[in-house]
Amino acid sequence: MLRSFGSDDKTTFGGVTSIGTNIGQTAGQIGAGVVEKLSKQGSAFATVSYVTNLGGEHQRTVTGDAGVRWAW
Repeated sequence: MLRSFGSDDKTTFGGVTSIGTNIGQTAGQIGAGVVEKLSKQGSAFATVSYVTNLGGEHQRTVTGDAGVRWAW
């Protein structure tokens, strides 16, 4: 569970056009990952995460990472 208290921010473009934001939200997040040892020095990993807004405007985010670690 993530809680962003935020504020009322405003951005103005060209001194004329203003866009306001109200950024408070409560979100739930779930994630998972795996690691595979390739050798004594190296391993590979992958992760995935899903976040959804629990109230207000509906928003979903899926992120992922993959990589290789090597120690010498």
